[in-house]
Amino acid sequence: MIQFDFDWSEPLNQVILVLLVMLLALQIWLVIRAGRADANVSPARFRVRLALNVLLWASILAFILQPFMLKSPFSAVGIVSGDEVPAAFTRKVADSVGKAELVKVEELKESSFDTLLMLGQDFKSSDFESITRNAHSAVFKWIPYFQTNQIQSLNWKGIVRKGEMQVVQGSIESSEKQLLKVRFGEQPLDSVQLAKGFNEFKLTFPAFGEGGTATELVLGSSTIDTIKFFARPSENLTVRFILENPDFESRNLATWLGKNGHAVIYDAVLSKNMSSNLNINKAETPDIIITDATNVGKSIVKKAVSDGKSLLLMNLTEPASEINRINVALGTRFQVKKTSNEASVSLGNQLSALPFAFTPNHYSLPIPKIPAAVERTTGKVGVSLLNETFPLQLAGDSAHYQQIWNTILAYIRPAEKDRVDIEAPILFRIPNTLKMNGLPDNPTFVRIGNDTTFLNYSALNDRSAMAHFAPRESGWIALPDYRAIEVNVDKTSALLQTAAVRHFIQSNERYHSELAETSVQNSHSTNGLSKKLSDWFWFGLILVCFAAVWIEGKLI
Repeated sequence: MIQFDFDWSEPLNQVILVLLVMLLALQIWLVIRAGRADANVSPARFRVRLALNVLLWASILAFILQPFMLKSPFSAVGIVSGDEVPAAFTRKVADSVGKAELVKVEELKESSFDTLLMLGQDFKSSDFESITRNAHSAVFKWIPYFQTNQIQSLNWKGIVRKGEMQVVQGSIESSEKQLLKVRFGEQPLDSVQLAKGFNEFKLTFPAFGEGGTATELVLGSSTIDTIKFFARPSENLTVRFILENPDFESRNLATWLGKNGHAVIYDAVLSKNMSSNLNINKAETPDIIITDATNVGKSIVKKAVSDGKSLLLMNLTEPASEINRINVALGTRFQVKKTSNEASVSLGNQLSALPFAFTPNHYSLPIPKIPAAVERTTGKVGVSLLNETFPLQLAGDSAHYQQIWNTILAYIRPAEKDRVDIEAPILFRIPNTLKMNGLPDNPTFVRIGNDTTFLNYSALNDRSAMAHFAPRESGWIALPDYRAIEVNVDKTSALLQTAAVRHFIQSNERYHSELAETSVQNSHSTNGLSKKLSDWFWFGLILVCFAAVWIEGKLI
């Protein structure tokens, strides 16, 4: 089938075609006029002269229209498989595709396909180079292959603040019902029960310690991956308690906050004309206000939320009515439902909560494994249904007490002014993006290890920027220009091969997308192989035709 690399709808191209038709008419008229004026021109020579002129015109037309042949290949789809893919899986895919040919990477040079289907992930760098060189005109498709109990996708935060919630998300095909957990040493941080078959999972825990941190992702009793991230020092908060009736729970929490470096203002009404004020660590303007539902309508509480501060409401007694009061006063949309007729429900380990649960909606975010929820208005508003947590400390379980309140604080912590984010795992030679917010001096570039990359600033916020890079070093790599932050680049992760194939496929898609925008040929050459003559061929043909017309005119 003959196709043309020519945009017929372009107005300029339409003008060119009209001019070509006029040129043909002019050529024929000039040849006829010259033949009538010269009586020595025989009818045979006149026909030769006319044919040469028409041929010259046709060569110019062909140069402009760029005709090419489109033919169906011997096999429309080629299949190459990674070393880890079983032959049975490859045959199953080939049978489902239909007209497909199984080839090896080294055989691509002798084959022609319009679609190349890649199975699995176990390809070497030289394989990518060979595929690109020998099958560059094909569209690449990818079907990943994973064994059971093998991580299929995994991501987490590469940089966090101490106390911030670390979130590990991914997917896996489980061979049986089993436990997936993340642990530090022998201390479990979070876990989830997997069902047999495909599972998407999410594990969360507050970041602990500072600096480079490595935790293990454990399936059953086997470690299947390592979660490495960098924990920046936490920004100490100023917390203000506003309470009508001081209680041991709030006083114990204030003391714990002070011991962890936070500043605390504890305001309590002791009687009608008597109040108490306690200041820990020289507290000034509060970042978080902790109070109960009776104070939610006070102007100081409303103003704090409208100014972007965070609010935590605790010590609830009648959630059904108190939640409604909170929603009216603050414009939130919390919803709760009663779960038991008992006065409280046990959560185990000396811990109990009110017999209510938050109803999921699009506005509030439940805190995992804690009967509490957070909603963002101008500031963050959190509501806790926990009863007393101080019995945990009395029972000697300070670690559990700390985990609960670190988790709650991580969710209600105000937005940071100075933040650096990157998605992990950060893989060797795989493109990634470093996001920075609150840059003080608007630097032009940032150093990442021994590499330097330019910053792309946001059009809406001149203190927010992104740096795109593909790491060329492995291990812990410093960002020396940005407060001694480090990122971990993994060169041995099992996810590296998957990421490499995904990046290769995405690059091919971008290549074909850009090619389609610049060449009309691509819109015609789907499901086939195009054989297009080079521009030099048409240029040579035009010269030959010009020469033939010129020589014919010089002959006697």
